[in-house]
Amino acid sequence: MVRPILKQIENDVALNFLKENEAEKEYIIIKNKDKWFGLFLNNKLIGCWGVEIKKTYIKFGGFFILKEERGKGYGKLLAKYLIDLYGDKKIIAYCSPTTTHINCKYFNFKIVKK
Repeated sequence: MVRPILKQIENDVALNFLKENEAEKEYIIIKNKDKWFGLFLNNKLIGCWGVEIKKTYIKFGGFFILKEERGKGYGKLLAKYLIDLYGDKKIIAYCSPTTTHINCKYFNFKIVKK
């Protein structure tokens, strides 16, 4: 089994990936973030998640995994990495209808606004 690789990516790489894969059709807001993290499998970008770093909290958004790679645990891997990295601050996550239940079930996020 090939292990996925997590690494920081540039804004333009993330934004192009999201646009090319029509992420906006899945309610993903495509915009610049302070940092983007990519998930690679066989040197191919299969997912990303953006982070905005504020003074007292971290804001997650732009979470997207390619359709053909969903259900394999890659999204949970990426989310766990970022939560571990930024878990010392309050975390706000903007979720699409397809990711809300995942974030609440696996990471104990609470829905505060729909």
